[in-house]
Amino acid sequence: MGAMEAAFFVGEETLRKVRPTMSTGEAGMLEAFDAHRDLIHAAAARLYGRGRKGAYDLQPSDI
Repeated sequence: MGAMEAAFFVGEETLRKVRPTMSTGEAGMLEAFDAHRDLIHAAAARLYGRGRKGAYDLQPSDI
């Protein structure tokens, strides 16, 4: 059995939910993602568990 890969997209709105004071731009979004990686990972795991797809769009309501 080969390795499987799934893409997860985390948009600005979702990042702003976990870090409302996030500064705009790439650096601010990367900082917000890194600071809340465990929370985002847990939400992604729950979303993945609901059904297998090739790509997922993590929404603020998923957090």
